[in-house]
Amino acid sequence: VSETPTSVTIRVSTPEAGEWELEAVGVDAPAGPEPVDFTVVEEASPIFGRGHVHDSGTAGLPLEVVFSLTEPNAGVTDAVVTATVTDPAGVRRTWPLRDDGTHGDSGANDGVYGAELGATDLAGSYVVEVHAIGSASDGSALQRYATAEVVLGAKVDADGDGVADAAELRFGLD
Repeated sequence: VSETPTSVTIRVSTPEAGEWELEAVGVDAPAGPEPVDFTVVEEASPIFGRGHVHDSGTAGLPLEVVFSLTEPNAGVTDAVVTATVTDPAGVRRTWPLRDDGTHGDSGANDGVYGAELGATDLAGSYVVEVHAIGSASDGSALQRYATAEVVLGAKVDADGDGVADAAELRFGLD
C-alpha cells in the first residue's frame, strides 16, 4: 500500500480469481457524500471491461446495455456476456449481450457487446449485473463484471392499453 495526500494505491501481487469487493471508509471526511473514484488495473495482461446502461428515465422502454471488453490492442471477441436485471419487485431476468453490430454494439466482432433489455414496466430501481467470460489473446481465461443501477419513473400510458406511450411511439404500436 502506498499513499499520497490525494490517493491510495493497493497492489495485490498474486490475486485469486473471482469477484472482488472494495470498500472505502472515510476517517476524517466531512459529513455527507464524498465522491470516490476506483480504478482497477491488471498489470500482467490488462483486459478492461466497461459497461454502460442507457435508460429513458421512465418505465416501459427497454434498457440499452453495452459492455466493452478490450485488451490494449484489440477487443475480446469470443466472450460469453450476459446481463442480469433485477427489477423493483425483485424478479431477476438474464439476457445475452451480442457482439454482432446489430444490438446497440458498435460493430461486429469488435469486443463491444450489447442488447436491449425489456420487462421494465415497473417504476423504481433496476440493478443491472453484466458478467463476461472468455479468453485473452494469450489463451488465458478471463472474467469481468460490471454493475449499474438505474431508477425509472412511472410508466405513462394515456390510453390505458398497458403499453407505455413512449414504447408505442418508438415501435409504431397502437
